[in-house]
Amino acid sequence: MIASVKKGLRVAHRQAQAVAAAALPVASQEAASGGGPSTGGGGFKASDPNSVFEQFFKQFGGMGGGVGGGFGGMDEDDQFGGGGSPFSSFGGGPFGGGPFGGGGSSFRNGGMPGAFPQGEGIPRSSGRRASSMNGMRGEPAQLPDVIHPLKLSLEDLFKGTKKHLKLKRKLLDGSTEAKDIEIDVLPGWKAGTKVRYARMGNERADGEAADVVFVVEEKEHPHFKRDGEDLIIACKVPLLEALAGEGGATQTIELLDGSQRSIRTPASVIKPGQETRIPGLGMPVRKEGKVVRKGDLVVKWEVVFPERLTDSQKIGLRKVLG
Repeated sequence: MIASVKKGLRVAHRQAQAVAAAALPVASQEAASGGGPSTGGGGFKASDPNSVFEQFFKQFGGMGGGVGGGFGGMDEDDQFGGGGSPFSSFGGGPFGGGPFGGGGSSFRNGGMPGAFPQGEGIPRSSGRRASSMNGMRGEPAQLPDVIHPLKLSLEDLFKGTKKHLKLKRKLLDGSTEAKDIEIDVLPGWKAGTKVRYARMGNERADGEAADVVFVVEEKEHPHFKRDGEDLIIACKVPLLEALAGEGGATQTIELLDGSQRSIRTPASVIKPGQETRIPGLGMPVRKEGKVVRKGDLVVKWEVVFPERLTDSQKIGLRKVLG
């Protein structure tokens, strides 16, 4: 709509100038004959371009005398690219300082519906980007831990022990620093237990250093296997003992603390994989920083079959088992 108004104003301006130019000779003749310029028809003065323009707009249904009230307006800085009102050469008059009356831009005076509040104009960028943290500096990212495995035997985890290690790290000046550390392994620790040494990693330019963390790994044991708080051991029993034994046969087991324990075979027929559970001979169970009890020792019986049988032995077994 603004573009159409601009175009119409250009045409109206040119036509008003033409009418004014045509009327000037008539006015000169009237002055020469002793008369004065006519004031009829709304007070038209041929020598007043503003009056000419106002009279011209009256032809379109009484729009003269302040078009700004009907269309609103535009900022004078945005006029036709010319840097000012195209009617400034006419001076004051009914059109004021702005192109449509009202003494200025009706954008700023609330002329156009939906415009920005008075005095605010169209908001413009200040050139400052909003911070993703709303102007607040985020906390520095925590350095990842330096992980080292701490391999321990079941004996170490059963009884507890002390491990002496040498920890090396690089300093900012390029030198290497070595520290002797002692890890107090407590009874009942298990795989995954962590021991942390704060800020013992390599030094960084910002003055920070990562933590060094030792993670417990259980070494494989030749006889025992850990299952949570229980210890499992396999004991072999000959086929004849498993089938015809009356029970009460004993086997001696060396426990993780070095003590000896005699285990009796079951009185009934022993099946492969059958278990005997002995409470209190398993791994220590820690709670609130101390050992509160021990798990079970689980004996799994493995029936040992002969490599081969003679013909007479096979006949005998068929008679007994058939």
